[in-house]
Formats: sequence, C-alpha cells, structure tokens
Amino acid sequence: MSNSTIYPSKTKTLRAGQKMDAFGPSCWWIALCTIFFLVAYSFSADFGKFEPDYHQAHLLTMIHLHQDGDFFQLLRTIPNSASGILPLWLYGFVQGFTLHKLISLCVFSCILIIVWRVTGLNEFGRYFLMALLISPMMISATAWVLPETFALLTLVLIYMLSVNYPTLAVVLSAILPFGRQTFIVLLFGRLFFWPKNFIAYVAGGLVALLSIALLVYIWGGLVPPNLMAVHLTPSVKSPIVALLIFSLYFFQQNVMSLRTAVLSVPRLIISFVVSALLVSIGLLQPPLFGGGFIFSRIEAYSFVFSWLFETTLLTLFFYSTLPNTIALFTLASISFATTNYMFLKYVDFYFFAFLAYGLSDIKEQFKSSFTAYARSGFAFQLFSISAAIIFYML
Repeated sequence: MSNSTIYPSKTKTLRAGQKMDAFGPSCWWIALCTIFFLVAYSFSADFGKFEPDYHQAHLLTMIHLHQDGDFFQLLRTIPNSASGILPLWLYGFVQGFTLHKLISLCVFSCILIIVWRVTGLNEFGRYFLMALLISPMMISATAWVLPETFALLTLVLIYMLSVNYPTLAVVLSAILPFGRQTFIVLLFGRLFFWPKNFIAYVAGGLVALLSIALLVYIWGGLVPPNLMAVHLTPSVKSPIVALLIFSLYFFQQNVMSLRTAVLSVPRLIISFVVSALLVSIGLLQPPLFGGGFIFSRIEAYSFVFSWLFETTLLTLFFYSTLPNTIALFTLASISFATTNYMFLKYVDFYFFAFLAYGLSDIKEQFKSSFTAYARSGFAFQLFSISAAIIFYML
C-alpha cells in the first residue's frame, strides 16, 4: 500500500490547485477546537483534580530534585511523585506556576505540530488533532503541568523518527522510562503492528529496559521507596476497568462496523463468554480505592445493570476490534495491575500514544485503520468533555 493511500490529503496538498482538499471545512473544526482548548487552558480548567497533583506532588518533586546533595540520593528520597522524574527535574530549573504552565503548553504544542507536519492534515491528522485539543484530560494535564505530557511527546518523537532516523529513535527510547515508566508498554506494543525496521525496534526496547533497570536499581522497585505503599497496591479490578474504559474509545468505530460486517457467530460467542467472565470477576472485587470513571458510578447503582452494560461494551470491543489492537490494549490494561486506582487521565495518554503509531514505521496495511481509530477517539472525546463539564463545572 502506498503512502498516497495512507496519507491522501498530504499528497493532494502538494499538487497545484488541490490545496483546499487538506484545508477545507474540517479545518474550521480544528480552529474551533483550538480556541476551546486555549480558553480552557487559560482558565486552568481542572477536569479531574489535577491541581492537587501539581501542588502536592509534582511541585514538591521539582523542588526536591534541585536541592543540594547527592543526586542519586535525591532520586531515592523523592517525597510524592511516582513518575516523571526527568520532566519534573527539567521544570524545576524555573520557578513559578506561570512559567511551568507555559513550558507545558510548549510541550503539548510540539505534539500538535508533529502530528500536523507528519500527516499533512489528512483525515487521520485532523481527527487526531481535534481529539487532542478537546480531550479534558489533555487540557487539564497541560494547564496543570502533568509530566506525562512530556512522556507523550517523547513517544511521538520516537515514532516519528522511526521512519527515517531509526538510530535517533533508539537513543530517545532511553529517556522514555524517566518520563513515565509504564509508557514502555506502548513502546513494545508497536510489535503488534509490525514495525518495518525490526532491528531498531528491538534496540529501542533494549535501551528502554536498561533505563527501567537503572530506576529499579536506584529505587529498589518501579517507584521511589517513599511511595511504594501508596502506588504499589495490586488489584484485579483495575485492569478490567481500564479495559472497559479503553473500549469506549473504539465504541463509535465498532458500532459503525456492525453495519457492514458479516456476522460471525463463533467469534460473537467467544467475545461474549470472555467479556462475561471478565466483568463477573471485576464486579465481585472490592470497589477501587479511587476512580473508575462512569463504571464505578453505574456499579454503585445496580449490579445487574452494570453486568449487562459492561458485558455488552466488552463484547462489542472483542467482536469488532482488530486482533492486534485488542492484544495491545489488553497488555496495556494489565500494566495497571499494580494500582487500585483507575482514572480516565491514566488511560487517555495511552490512547493518544496508540494513535501516534500511525506516525511511525508500522506496516502500511495497518496505517489505513488509524483514520477510523482517530475518528472514533474524537467521538469519545466529545462525550468525555461534555461529561467533564457537567461533572466538574455545573
């Protein structure tokens, strides 16, 4: 499959008289989404209690990492942030929330620019940008200086460089775990989509593992010693709730696919049985310590309705989603087994990191599906921002 098939709008922008194909009415939607993002960002909209994270965790770590003394000892004694040591250290070179917020906006803007430049604002690029701009989690993460935004930029750069500069992608992979340890799952998950430069893919994974090993050596685990009692709280329910949330990002695409798909009874039965089993296990677990998105609220209302609703969602996900995508998000969900908390802001970054696979060197046959994924993700973000406004602002 040629690049013109994957990025048709980009090809058209290079032809005389065809520029409006890439900068047509859809770009007015991008402009509206950008205005919405900037207004919400300017007012420091908090769609998920990001403000306490900044003041009680991330700011403390910024200050802590810039104290006098042995730097490795400072790393071992981080007081209140389980991830993002590299971005928090970098942010710590300047002082004041306004400057930190401005740097965070620059980081987020870099992500937008890369998506814009690589896709040429084709349909995939437009939906990707709009989903980023109206995501309540990305708005608040940028406004309240969440270090995961830096880690997402690192992943996007790795994916982009994998196409023409694989050596640089490998080098950059070394810093990813210092931005967010668990994002290494997204780095390895690209295997499900057949990266063309397999040697570079393996090399990038190895250097990322070495970085993880260094953190484990420094901390004695995946998080700083002072935080192990809080962040290492193993849970069976968290991965199941994470998978349920992930299924919402694909809901629009999966429903649309039912209109043209040929019914496969065996696959439907298998999807239902697996879904029913997972949902039953999840509902029999104690409630999460925190989070759960809409699912915790529905479960508190009715066990029977929760079982029917959640089983239907997962059945649709397993039945209609491509097998490699199911494998990736199952793996991503399992990575949350170390925590008993499950907030939307945890998984939103995973989905956008997944969409960024479409910028990388994966096989062309898979790239064609990312337009539908981005469109479906945008549909979910419309629901998400509406729910966030109602819940947090009204």
